Amino acid sequence: MMVYRTVKDALDTLLVAKAAGKYSVLTAKNRGHDVRDIFTIPRVLTYYDSGTFDKSKSSLSAPFDHLAILKIEMLVASKATADLSVLNDSGSTAEQLAAALAARDYANIAADDKLDALSAQVFDIIMSPENSDFGMGWEPNRFITGFDKTDPAPRGSLFFLSGIFTMTIEVPETVTGETGTAADTMDNIIKVTSDVTGSTLDSAKQGVEVINE
Repeated sequence: MMVYRTVKDALDTLLVAKAAGKYSVLTAKNRGHDVRDIFTIPRVLTYYDSGTFDKSKSSLSAPFDHLAILKIEMLVASKATADLSVLNDSGSTAEQLAAALAARDYANIAADDKLDALSAQVFDIIMSPENSDFGMGWEPNRFITGFDKTDPAPRGSLFFLSGIFTMTIEVPETVTGETGTAADTMDNIIKVTSDVTGSTLDSAKQGVEVINE
């Protein structure tokens, strides 16, 4: 397994340990999330985005210096307090439209507040000096280089908003030497005594094995 995956797994473990019930971490072992659950408890997901290998810092055989980019995505949701369907109803009154627009705006603000609080917590966990090694016993030189928010995404009465941290790590990758498993081979014997004209073939020139029965 490549070292960056070890770091990612350690990061997931750290985030789970520090969650304190304020968010849930989506991992390979914990995939059972309903979108409605995000309204109750925000979700955090980490994944590998891209990476480069610095030839000047690597040897010919190993280790290979891997500057990897991991993403930490946080998803929150808020609920509108009014019926938003009236926004798409041509028969809605001005009062109904005003109430729906206000509810939508408040839901956006609530989601943004949730995301701000969650991102502050996750940032503190990752960048805290005491967590610099993610519990691995060695430091991957982690550093959060950016943060982006997506546009709010309404789904019925729920408003979803996500934010993504961009984090770099620098790890040494090695070659395991594993070459895989050889495929099964099949020996095919072609019995040839003459060509279509009936002339006897010169097996040496044809490159086939002639079996005389």
